[in-house]
Amino acid sequence: MEYKILGDILTADDGEEKKVISVEEYLAKDIMISQLFLKLMLKRLG
Repeated sequence: MEYKILGDILTADDGEEKKVISVEEYLAKDIMISQLFLKLMLKRLG
């Protein structure tokens, strides 16, 4: 399968599209999810 990048959208040759995010954006989302999880766990303990 072949992919082309058009802006921030990755398009496969079968027409399927996927959004491409930067490493920084991925890590920022990962950190936000981790912080949210931590807050929830602390609420349960507290």
